[in-house]
Amino acid sequence: MGTFNTYSKNKFGIPNILKYDDISDKLKNQIFYIWNNFFEQPNFPKDVVAEIREIIYKTIKEETGLKNLHSNSLFSDDNPIRQVDEYFSNLNDTDKILDVIHIVFHYMNRLQEYFDDRFYIKNPYRFESAREDLNIRFKENGYGYELLNDKIIKIDNNLLHNETISNTIKFLSNSAFENANEEFLKANEHYRYGRFQETLNECLKSFESTMKIICEENNWEYNKEKDTAKDLIAHLFSNNFFKSYHDNYFASLRQLLSSNIPTIRNKNSGHGQGIEKKIVPERLAKYLLYSTGSTINLLVETHLDNNKL
Repeated sequence: MGTFNTYSKNKFGIPNILKYDDISDKLKNQIFYIWNNFFEQPNFPKDVVAEIREIIYKTIKEETGLKNLHSNSLFSDDNPIRQVDEYFSNLNDTDKILDVIHIVFHYMNRLQEYFDDRFYIKNPYRFESAREDLNIRFKENGYGYELLNDKIIKIDNNLLHNETISNTIKFLSNSAFENANEEFLKANEHYRYGRFQETLNECLKSFESTMKIICEENNWEYNKEKDTAKDLIAHLFSNNFFKSYHDNYFASLRQLLSSNIPTIRNKNSGHGQGIEKKIVPERLAKYLLYSTGSTINLLVETHLDNNKL
């Protein structure tokens, strides 16, 4: 359990160029060890673990539309653990591999929550550690994915991802920002699957939700139904939300917030397409995703600093 800082890791370091396809057998085996180390902890009641692994098996079957996940003879093996393990080992499609990882780790988290509600069970290898080990294995093998808040997120650039996407999700994991977090995670998921118009839509929703929540937290009046991003930005500035900025920068910041996320979204996916079909390029969706993350980071950090004051 956990990862070991081997000689070769120290020698070669973490790969700088990220991959997104052809997940190696080595990585699949390492992920297989993580979830088995979690499920096979001696203090876990075997009947509860067996039930959750049966649920995992049924969920994968239903999502793939298969009657059996694996069969190597005339007679299929009905053991859900072997079915899932063999199916996962033989998969070559990256999306299907990530689907299995997503489903298994989702139910690992559910199992951890179940045991946390029963104080007498204390497992040494917690879900949080298993998730951290998964993300470490992704990084070590140079694959551009990360599991955050029960979603597999695509990483385009390690530095930008860590400074924006990961930080944004951590900031928004606060229960007060739950709706904004859900929308930002949806934006990431749409981006991963190439749904770039939807990415822009969810970015604007998350941006607006963050500002609405800040208004709620500060008891500032606003129109919950009608206020647009431009209106919400105006509320922040009229209530002296950005206290520490000079007048010139203050004006520039207001212009930047008003023209960046809302304008890009409205011009590219906010209205009917008309005769000409609108195509949102990946580079624009990527830019807006990172811009939204950076902007939300600024808003939430400022909100937290203001609360301290």
